[in-house]
Amino acid sequence: MNSLHPVLWGLFAGFTMSLMLGTVFFSLIQTSINQGYKYGVAIAAGVVVCDVLFLILALGFSEAVSNFYNQHRGTMAWIGCLALVTLGLIQVLRKPPHTGIEAAKNELSYPACMVKGFLLNLVNPGNLIIWLVALNNPLTVTLEVSQKIQFSVAGLLAIFITESGISYAAQQLRRWATPARLHKLDLVVGAVFILAGLQMAWKYLF
Repeated sequence: MNSLHPVLWGLFAGFTMSLMLGTVFFSLIQTSINQGYKYGVAIAAGVVVCDVLFLILALGFSEAVSNFYNQHRGTMAWIGCLALVTLGLIQVLRKPPHTGIEAAKNELSYPACMVKGFLLNLVNPGNLIIWLVALNNPLTVTLEVSQKIQFSVAGLLAIFITESGISYAAQQLRRWATPARLHKLDLVVGAVFILAGLQMAWKYLF
């Protein structure tokens, strides 16, 4: 496999991961509508930092990570489930309106948005598994370490660019964003978080 193929596959993998309709996707849309796309980009940056951590584990400690996951998957699932359900309840119980002083109180800073993206990515053990699979499937398992690094860097770049694009596109909906509609968006995002937590519990615990 020549040096270009790992990059192309990495870009494709990162783009695909970014479009998965998970908690990060809906959080990007909500934050970008509420506060602007730059805050959504901060969330995307947090996701990428978390993915760097996942990739380090997947590249250097794949066997150890797989063994640890198999031994502690129940505990990890419980932590992820409780975190997502808690975030969902916070969203659902948040009170409108989202204008004026009240809106300012609800806004997150850039570092807080970055931490939010990092944690949303971290609490789902499936994200680590995706990277493990991406680097150990028939198309990539025979790659040299340098090629796997190319694949990983391309994937991270695709994730950041795609999620930043989603944030910018979502910001264009701000004219649509009346307080009543933003409250409905809170309910939708909260429901997504809660359902994601319950789905995680069902998938990994039962």
